[in-house]
Amino acid sequence: MEKEEEIPFKIRPFLVKGFDFYADKFVILKTLEEIPYSMIEDIDSVYLQDIGSTVWKIKISLKGTPKREIEIPYVPRNKKLGLDLFTWLNIKVGEMD
Repeated sequence: MEKEEEIPFKIRPFLVKGFDFYADKFVILKTLEEIPYSMIEDIDSVYLQDIGSTVWKIKISLKGTPKREIEIPYVPRNKKLGLDLFTWLNIKVGEMD
């Protein structure tokens, strides 16, 4: 029996697309689309302030024509890795350069 691949980050927001982030790619669960980190052109973090709350989101711009942007609705932290998703993605994209 094969060992199941570890998923460092899982995003399961209510009423929004879910994402699984693996060592070499991420998957949009609604469509099962696999996107290798080498396809990421830019990663940006956005702080949104509302009355009484602040939300930290990630925007991922993908290479290609037309340009495509994917928004991650919040930034989870993996205590085992000691990293948040934004930092981890930047490291992964840096490895692909």
